[in-house]
Amino acid sequence: MKKYLAPSVLIFCLVVLVIAIAPNVNIAGQTNPAIPTPGRAGEMRGVWVAAAYNLDFPSRRNMSAADMRREIDTILARAHTLGMNAVFVQVRPASDALYRSEIFPWSIQITGTQGQAPPEGFDPLAYWVERAHALGIEVHAWLNPYRITHRSQNITNVNQLAQGHPARENPSWVIAYNNALFFNPGLPEVRQLIADGVAEIMHNYNIDGIHLDDYFYPSRNFPDQATFTTHGGGMDLHDWRRENVNEMLRMVQSTVREINPDVRFGVSPTAIWQNITTDPRGSNTRGMESYHQLYADTRRWVIDGLVDYIAPQIYWYAGYERADYETVLRWWEDLTAGTDVDLYIGLAIYREVLGRANWDGEINRQLQRNAESDEVRGSIFFRAAHMVGPVGDGVGRFFERYIPEPTPTPTPVPVLYVEELMVVQPSRDMTVTDAAGFNFFGSGLPDIPIYINGQLVTNRTGEGFFSIFMPLERGQNTFTFTQEGQSSITRVVTNSAPAAATPAPPMAAPAITNVSPAVDEWVIAGSPVQLRATAPAGATVTVTIAGETITLTQANPDLTSTANNLVAANFTGSFTPNASAPSNEVTSIGRPVYTMTWNTTTATATAPGSVVQIGPDARLYA
Repeated sequence: MKKYLAPSVLIFCLVVLVIAIAPNVNIAGQTNPAIPTPGRAGEMRGVWVAAAYNLDFPSRRNMSAADMRREIDTILARAHTLGMNAVFVQVRPASDALYRSEIFPWSIQITGTQGQAPPEGFDPLAYWVERAHALGIEVHAWLNPYRITHRSQNITNVNQLAQGHPARENPSWVIAYNNALFFNPGLPEVRQLIADGVAEIMHNYNIDGIHLDDYFYPSRNFPDQATFTTHGGGMDLHDWRRENVNEMLRMVQSTVREINPDVRFGVSPTAIWQNITTDPRGSNTRGMESYHQLYADTRRWVIDGLVDYIAPQIYWYAGYERADYETVLRWWEDLTAGTDVDLYIGLAIYREVLGRANWDGEINRQLQRNAESDEVRGSIFFRAAHMVGPVGDGVGRFFERYIPEPTPTPTPVPVLYVEELMVVQPSRDMTVTDAAGFNFFGSGLPDIPIYINGQLVTNRTGEGFFSIFMPLERGQNTFTFTQEGQSSITRVVTNSAPAAATPAPPMAAPAITNVSPAVDEWVIAGSPVQLRATAPAGATVTVTIAGETITLTQANPDLTSTANNLVAANFTGSFTPNASAPSNEVTSIGRPVYTMTWNTTTATATAPGSVVQIGPDARLYA
């Protein structure tokens, strides 16, 4: 039996169904019940500890075992003082390990020689877990899945890697690109290697989480054409790349849950999925899109529940014109609301520490905003070295004065159903002027027929959404929607027109006005969109949309204009979106552009609203 969503928790925003569900309670720290969680119950307060380039730990190469222990102790002591309850320790920065492994060689960051063990048999990860747990702090093992070398190493030959390195043992799994080496995400063997690496860590260490960072495909220009030819399976190249990453996440998630379902698995991606100018479901930003540049479909990861939590790196200040913190945060709040995926926010404390413009006091403001959110479950700071000093002290004071709330009793998330007929375009009775028809939009149970005035509604998506264009007569038009077992819905659309005796208003100069749609109009592929404009009687009016040019018809053909008497006339026509467009996408076709020619005068106008096409298999709710 299919599960549907209760209409009592549904609202439509731009006619896209948004589910508003009370957030579930997933408590960070469940993997080790003895670990306290200061502040709000279950709030994540984490800090990234970077090993790459010897940034945080180890801060230099060739340290003694005693020095490494002291450095770990110092980082943990500072984290504990500031009220942190988790450290995200980079244990595999570039396919080499800061832990004892039979799969990957010892990291070059430890001794300067890849494959060389730390002095005195010291195991960094074992010590991290021991000392962190003693302080009530979680340890999440932070991995980079594909990177083999950094560009700065200038290594493009696998034979320069340590003996036994999986890339050296399996050179066909490797692609050299941009002066570095990467495992090929398109190969099943590579995905298995990543999953096996996760399993090894979980079997050998009592960690609390597996964590991936924001690096996936290095570029759109990644030279994997040969792999695509072999493994593409008829897919589009870009969709295939995204699916390779999705499948890797599924395998890691499955591995984690099979070995220890209490261990948390999550990703900290760059924070822009897609810009709204690229996809209407995207954020109102103008930054790099993970969906296109890194092939990280972060929105899908949340919707499909491929991770336990997601920690977008919102590394911008409030007011930044290309990616405003508030704008990006709200997008992620909307996306994760009502899902089983917890939302943590990655914060760029380093930018305030380094004195970047517009960052004075910003971390405190962002923490306050996160604390006020119903969806944000905590924050993670980049990175450990920048937690030392006045800005870090401020973080500690913020958490110290934050009054802990009592631990709530977890309430099971109810099973929800879309079990009532809904009509949302229009949401109420309305009046239009001189319209040939109206496009109705709504939803109902997908397996039961819907009728309008006794006529079967055939243009429906797999999830039950429908759009249908109905012609209008002059005056009141009554439309009744029915579905078996549901209450019927009636909408009255009044189609008014100027009285015949009323003279048409003159125009001061040749122009085109009143172009439609005035607001975004959503239609299912194959449904017509009505186009309207006002221009001088006798003019030629065309409209261009989706590469197609349509000539509109003057509604009152007897009207004419002269040089001394420009008479306004209505021009109408229709456009039907391409029914062969991708069936699983919601696509913004764009705003229609109207052109008017009268005598020697030409004018153009762009409609205020866009036409948005909904594929029959598209998922409309966020």
